[in-house]
Parts: sequence; structure tokens; C-alpha cells
Amino acid sequence: MVHWLRIITSRLADSKATSASTKPLYTACRGQGHRTSRPLSCKRSQYTHVKDVSTTQRPSGRRTVAYRGQQEPKQVTQIGGLKSAVQARTRDWRSLFATMNSSHADLINSLRQTERLTDKTAQTMLQVDRKYFLDPDNLEVLHHAYQDHPVPIGYGETISAPHMHAEALRLLEDHCPPGASVLDVGSGSGYLTGCFGIMVGDDGQVLGVEKHKELALRSMQSLQQAVPDLMKKDIIKIMPGNVLGKVLGQYGPFDAIHVGAAAASMPQNLIQKLKPGGRMVIPVGQQNAMQVLKLVDKDEQGKVHERDLMGVAYVPLTEPGTDPFVGKDEE
Repeated sequence: MVHWLRIITSRLADSKATSASTKPLYTACRGQGHRTSRPLSCKRSQYTHVKDVSTTQRPSGRRTVAYRGQQEPKQVTQIGGLKSAVQARTRDWRSLFATMNSSHADLINSLRQTERLTDKTAQTMLQVDRKYFLDPDNLEVLHHAYQDHPVPIGYGETISAPHMHAEALRLLEDHCPPGASVLDVGSGSGYLTGCFGIMVGDDGQVLGVEKHKELALRSMQSLQQAVPDLMKKDIIKIMPGNVLGKVLGQYGPFDAIHVGAAAASMPQNLIQKLKPGGRMVIPVGQQNAMQVLKLVDKDEQGKVHERDLMGVAYVPLTEPGTDPFVGKDEE
């Protein structure tokens, strides 16, 4: 505390000794010495745009970064502000460690707390353990199985963050009752394919299409471990291929379609594969650009209605013959 009082007192003395035309604005708490920082206890509106940065020589011989702007802050940060800043950062760290889940059940419970899950979606996800769907050859990512963020699975793809899986299931759960047919495009790791299998039950059918043959084979092995009964009953089928090509052929139409990769534009062949009364969830947009998660509903008369939901970031849904990981003969 004494140390901080000395710093603030010294800086106030420096500011008084400086002429009005070049009067520096000192940061008195978090970020001291960092050119883009500002006190946590000061509102953003208290500062105008900083035009340049200079340094002054303090009596002690230490160099202090000073910010010259268009106006001074409306108030001087006091010791109470420093205490608030420390407390705020402590809360941030506690929040971070609170999200480090140690089990699949912990992961689902943490998603419940964010109100992202309905009861049906939560019960479904609890039955499909995420740990089976990571790359078994990449030991560095295995400890991320129960964390809420995407994880690389090879071939330029990722398994989506659990909250995005939860969002997709929530949006489609009313269209995936027992006996429904579901298409999972870009099924990747196979996690959501397994969840859809739980939802549609013994009388339903889920088709996952994955353009990378090796990843499709690995996802079937993952599903054998996670939901063996569904695989034995042939409720779930994984097929290698590209849905923008001719791979769907005689398959469909479907009650629900989930697309796990961003299409450059709305794929009309997928809309055609949607049953009247069906629903599709699909991200649309160019890679490394603005992508939007869209909800596509086809009413009983066959009219299509689109709605934008949120901004997202997905791997691209590539055209046949354009993916470096996939041979042309596989598409």
C-alpha cells in the first residue's frame, strides 16, 4: 500500500510540474508502463483517443510512460480503485479455473449454468462422452476433452465447442423425435451424429457425411465406443463423401439437417433434401470472413424461411475437388 501511495504521489507531483500544453496523463493502476492500458476503475468515456506516447524522467531516475490526449480524466484514480482492480482480476481468474471441467458430467453441468441447455439436450449429451471423439494420436489435446472450446481433430478440422453442439441440438430437438431421419453434414468427429442417434431412437435413422475418408472411419470407431448399441442396430451410418457433389443420391428427404461447416452460399441441394416441416441449421459465409449461423425452415407447403441467428467461425464446406486432404476419387 505504501509503495502505491509513493507512486501516485510522485506522479501527481510530476504532472503539476509539467506545462499545461503537454500535461501528461498517467495511468495510476493496472497496465502501468503499457502503452495501451488504462485504469480498471476509470470508465472508457473518461479518456479521448490517445494521439501519442512520450516518456518523462522521474526524479528517481526511472522512466515513466505518459499519455498525451485531448483532455484529462474527470477523476484521479485512488487507492480504492487499485483494490477494486485487484479484486476484479482475482474474480477473472476464479472464473477461468471454474470452467476447467474434470469430467463429462462437469462439462454438461457448466453448460446448464449458462442456460444453453434444455433438459432434452442435456440428457442427450450426457449419454455421449466427448472424450471418445478427440484424435487419439494427439496426446496434447486429450486433456481438453471436457473444456468448452474447439479442439483440432486432424485434416484441417475441429470438433466444435460443446456450447455450439448444445446450440445445434437445442435448435433441432423438436425436429428429431423418435423415428425421425437426420442428416449430419461434415460429421467430423461423429459427436453430434451420436447425439442425434440418441434423440431419434430405435426407429430413427441418422446419416453422417464426412469428406475425409480416414476421419469418417475414425468417427465410426469413436461411435462404437461411445454409443455401441446404436451402431449395432444400424441407427447411425457414416459415409465418406462431399454433400455438394452427388454423394447423397437416393438418400433423404430428412426431418432435420445439421451442417458442421460453413457454406460459401446456401446449398440448394440441401434445401431440396429437407422435408416439408423440416429444419436445417447451417453456417454460411467465407472462411476468415463474416459467417452467420442460419436457421432454415421449410413449411408444410414447401416454402422456405431463413433466419440469421449469430455470428460464428467454422471450417469451410468445400466444393468437390478443392480440399487438399481429399482425393478427387473420394468425392
